[in-house]
Amino acid sequence: MQPVKKYVITLLLPLFCLLAALHIYLFHEIAQADSTLSITAGFTVTITQTLAVWALLIIVNAYPTRVGIVTYALSIATALSIAVTVTDNVLLRFVAEENTAVVALVKDGILVHFAVTWIVTCWVATIIAMQKQLDEVRKRFAQQSDATALLKEAELYKLRQQLQPHFLYNSLNSIDEELNYIEAYLSIETIRFGDRLNVVFEKEYTDSATIPPFLLQPVLENAIKFGLYGKTGQVKITMNIRLQEGMLYITTTNPYDPQMQMPRGTGFGLEGIRRRLYLLFARADLLETSQENEIFTTVLKIPQYVQSDTDR
Repeated sequence: MQPVKKYVITLLLPLFCLLAALHIYLFHEIAQADSTLSITAGFTVTITQTLAVWALLIIVNAYPTRVGIVTYALSIATALSIAVTVTDNVLLRFVAEENTAVVALVKDGILVHFAVTWIVTCWVATIIAMQKQLDEVRKRFAQQSDATALLKEAELYKLRQQLQPHFLYNSLNSIDEELNYIEAYLSIETIRFGDRLNVVFEKEYTDSATIPPFLLQPVLENAIKFGLYGKTGQVKITMNIRLQEGMLYITTTNPYDPQMQMPRGTGFGLEGIRRRLYLLFARADLLETSQENEIFTTVLKIPQYVQSDTDR
């Protein structure tokens, strides 16, 4: 309802000025009232009608149910129109008690006054009610869209869970095989950095451990960029690989200078790894990084899949 509130509130001031000018003109020209009485009577009528529109906005906007909102709004508009007409009649008789022409105008024009007030309030009520209905429709559509998206996601997840064992089995390498690729990569890096690069492997796993292919190289690339960039001495990078309770933990540590501006592109490989692990294992917690005491640590967690006869 915020757009309607804004719309109506924006219109209130010019509408108030227009109604006030019209009422002042009527009292001055038709009832031949003096300027002071015309202004007083005109503003009295205008203020009560403006308050009625404001009350209508609040009451209809606070309507708690979705059924019959238009009928409800028009009923409130009619009740407020009657209240405004009676109130104006009493106030104007009091204000213009010595001016028989004004009193006669008020008495004779009571039906016209009610009709004009009723048309204005019903117009506002209809706009508010229709906007409230539109908001409810949009809300239900958004809820339905969210439910549909969740259902589709659940179906895709179920399908992925059914296909995942076969997919994983065809997408994993043994950890010794992956380390062969790493050794080839490190031989190239050694040519670049010479004795400055010292990579130490700590191995605590069995030969059955598996890992997605080409997963370790981006980790080492990231460690080398962090560790060697801006340094002149030897840099030690440690990669600890251990198998524990069905999970292969690969912890890589390297020194880094928190004050040093990293080379452009550093860190992109880790985000790619995070995305690959999520697509493979449907988990977002398999890559962790931390920085402490000028040591950057990357922890990979690879769930170990045991192939059964049904998966072959």
